[in-house]
Amino acid sequence: MELLVIVLNRVEKLGRVLGALTQAGVSGATVFESVGTGRARPTGHLPLISGLRRMVEGDKQHSDTIFCLVPDPAALTTAVAAVRAVMALGEPGEGLMFTLPVGSVFDREGL
Repeated sequence: MELLVIVLNRVEKLGRVLGALTQAGVSGATVFESVGTGRARPTGHLPLISGLRRMVEGDKQHSDTIFCLVPDPAALTTAVAAVRAVMALGEPGEGLMFTLPVGSVFDREGL
């Protein structure tokens, strides 16, 4: 089992990415807003000015991070290909995708 992680900087593509995952057979995902260090780092301005900057920029500066458990290698290959068809990985500002091996999953029924 693998954990597929997608950091989507172009948040307007979220619906398309989730749709691609669903069509690839990935039945569930967790999505949350995230901020990378490049966007969160203090700019050296006074806190008031930084706060005003965030008010003016609004939510444009966040990314969406998607976590999904993929049960087998064939499903992972299909899911990765589906996401690659929607995202222009490698282009600046698009985002990235990676996997991590999952040793165990715990839910209300146990292991």
